Parts: sequence; C-alpha cells; structure tokens
Amino acid sequence: MSIDVHVRIRPNVPNGVWSSAETVLYSTQSPNTRYVYNKVHHIGTSNQTIFQGIEALVHAGFDGKNVTVMAYGQTGSGKTYSMNGSKVDPGIVPRTAKLLLDLRMNYPGTQIVIYFTEIYNESVKDLLEPQRGELGLHDAPDGGVYFDKKSLPIESIEDFVKLQNVAERNRKYGVTNLNDHSSRSHMILTFEIHRAYRQVSTINLVDLAGSESASRANTDGLSLREGGFINKSLLTLGNVVDAIVEKKPYVPYRDAKLTRILRSCSWWVWYVRLFVAAINPSHSKLDVPKPFYERLTVRTFTT
Repeated sequence: MSIDVHVRIRPNVPNGVWSSAETVLYSTQSPNTRYVYNKVHHIGTSNQTIFQGIEALVHAGFDGKNVTVMAYGQTGSGKTYSMNGSKVDPGIVPRTAKLLLDLRMNYPGTQIVIYFTEIYNESVKDLLEPQRGELGLHDAPDGGVYFDKKSLPIESIEDFVKLQNVAERNRKYGVTNLNDHSSRSHMILTFEIHRAYRQVSTINLVDLAGSESASRANTDGLSLREGGFINKSLLTLGNVVDAIVEKKPYVPYRDAKLTRILRSCSWWVWYVRLFVAAINPSHSKLDVPKPFYERLTVRTFTT
C-alpha cells in the first residue's frame, strides 16, 4: 500500500487563538528526528497551489479509480481550512466539485452524486438529514458495511454549495483553548461518479476531527468526552494502517466507526490516496504526540 503524504504548515491567524504565539523553528527539548514526506508546503502556500498538487487524483477518480484525500492533524492546525478554504482562496472540497462538474460537461450522461457523513462520538449521522438520528451500520458480504444515507445529484457548483452549507450547519463544532471553532466530528464527503459503460467510482474527502491533549485544550464535561472519542478513533485509524502495512493477520477495523466506514468504501485497496497533514508552528502548540509524525512518514505508509 502506498500513500502520498503532504504536510502543510499553517500561518498564525490575526485575532485567532494562536495569533500572539511564537513560531517554532526547531526544538531542543528532544533528540532530533528526521521525518520524510512527499511534499512539505510552507506557510505562504495557497489552497490553489495545494490543489494543483492533487488535481491529478480528481482526474483519476473521474476516469474510474477510487480516490481518498484525508486532512489529518491537531486541533487548530488548519485542516478544515485546507479542505474548505475561503471565498478568496477555495479549498480542496469546492475545487474538487468544480473540476468534476467541468469534466462532466465533456461526457454526456455522466452524473455526479454526493452525500455527507458525520461520525460524532461514535455515532454515524447523515448531515443532509440529521433529524433521522443515528444511522445503523450493517455488515456487508464483502466484510465492509452499508448504511442508509441521502445521496443527491449535483448539476452545478451552486447545487453543490447549497448542500455543503447544509452539511456544515449540521456538523458539530465547539470551542477549546486550542481552537475557537473546533470540529468535534469526522466528516466524509463522498462524490460518486456515474459514467456510461463504466463502474461507479468514488472520491472521498475526509476532514478528520483534530487530535488534542485534554490538558492543553483545557476541556471538561462534554468537550472532554468528545476529545476522548476523537483520539480513540484516530488511534484506531493509525492501528489499522499499521496492521495493513505490516501485513498482520488481524486488522482492527471494527474498533471504530470511522475505520468500519472507510473499509466499506474499500479505502484500503484504493488506487490513489493522499494525507494532507496540517501542522500549527506556534510554540504554545508544540505538543504533538510522536506517533502522529511517525504514522505520517512515507516510510511508514509505503510497502
């Protein structure tokens, strides 16, 4: 299994939680360790440049390959910004939607269908119809799972934006010491590409909730519980990848809803995969568990 890993270093944001923090260039608190990635994007890199590096993946998805892109990192490191972006500099999600719709124009009869899935405290919900409550995961014959979700076709970028806004309004956010707008759930946006005389292909864009230290985030009550579920599912994701890369006889897919759903999408046998690892360089934020970096090295994720 081969996974490309891109690291993006976010800038300090004016008026943000980390706006007055000191930027770290190196640390003398621990022995030097070298990590290898496919690409490291510096602080000034735009979302447009980020997308240019993965545009070929969208073309591969449109041409019948299954693709996934995950944004992974600590809370407050800029994952959601990399995925959604802004009006001035749209992120991976809107740029992917626009490119797919543009490609569709050249192939009459092609249909683009999307759905949004949220995993919050190990509860799976449809972000387009959250009133339905928790969705049950049912075992499929191939070892994956299936669940009932609302899939809708999009004909224009306006259609997409309307549905994305609905999903974002329904997603769980909160406030912690590390982030004043912290995603408290994992969100999976799935594009299904239906082309004539071709098998349906999918592109999954996954905005993972941020890993966090409870002491640093100063969380308690509900926020502490949310953080526990987030960290557990991210740990399981790492354990699953480790087990597959090391060819272990048992892979712990069932230990978290996130990995069960990704398995149902055949993520582990997909043709192309990319992790966008976001890092906050602020001194006050330098509390990243060692396994975070180790599991996002090219060496670890390549076999």
